[in-house]
Amino acid sequence: MALDIQQSNLRALLIAMQAVAGTPTVLDPATDGMLVLEGDYAFSTDELERKLDKAGHGADPFVNIKRRSQFKGKIELRGASVVGVAAPIGRILRACGFGEVLVPVGPPKSTTYTLVTSGYEMVTLGGYNSGSLITGQDARGALTKIDLSIRQFATADFDLLALPGAVAVSDAALPSAVLTAFQSPVAIETETFALTVGATSLDAISISVDTGAQAEIYEGANSRFTRLKQMYKPSGTIKIFKEQRAAFNPEAIALAHTLQDIFATITGGGETLRLDLRSVQLGMAKQVDQDGVVAWEIPFKAMGTTPTNCLTLSFLE
Repeated sequence: MALDIQQSNLRALLIAMQAVAGTPTVLDPATDGMLVLEGDYAFSTDELERKLDKAGHGADPFVNIKRRSQFKGKIELRGASVVGVAAPIGRILRACGFGEVLVPVGPPKSTTYTLVTSGYEMVTLGGYNSGSLITGQDARGALTKIDLSIRQFATADFDLLALPGAVAVSDAALPSAVLTAFQSPVAIETETFALTVGATSLDAISISVDTGAQAEIYEGANSRFTRLKQMYKPSGTIKIFKEQRAAFNPEAIALAHTLQDIFATITGGGETLRLDLRSVQLGMAKQVDQDGVVAWEIPFKAMGTTPTNCLTLSFLE
């Protein structure tokens, strides 16, 4: 009798770029595997009910539509690669609507991921969960959240969807080669990290970004494809210690209704991670507690001077 070994505690993801839409890439666990945090892989359908008039009891019959694979989880943004080389997490970022620009010769070397409005790439996916391999092709998605906080890992949440009709589930053992592809964890161990709002340099405790982006599978009469249902519209909060007020008056900036660029920079672990938010409008600050010390929590919304530059992630020397 076969033994179904539960693998739900090992969230291994296989991901490979597709050169041609509709043509899946053969997945190789040795080169295409990575571990993610809090991974959840499944397939699902929507129920299209038939609202029948009937005299008796019982539910309405339905048809299963929009068959799809869904891959969700978190990725760590630090310790991901050698600067100037494509990061392992870069495949997820590219599938979530970011273009990749590599500068392998320096100094300074850099790896930059910036939102694009065309050339939105597709990936083939495979996810190991509970002893099964769930696969899908022509997948796209979105980053849904980015979190940078002291004494935490720098993370981003992703949501990737694969086209209906291009999914399969099979029994599969978790290949050990996948485990070796996991990046080295690098926490934000400093008491603060550098944050620039406009021309003012501050010491940040955290920045949390809700991207507002949503992916979906479109089914039309002649085509099926994954797309961004909602484009990126970053918003969120930054948190700084209150004593910064001598150099920074958040209420004055909020009431002036001016736009600011925000740059969050975290160094250490052999690289510098930088998060850029362009043309940001600040809301009114409120006083909060941070480990018994008074801090300011300031909401923001990124306007973006163009659709492509409201959000950028960079790995720098």
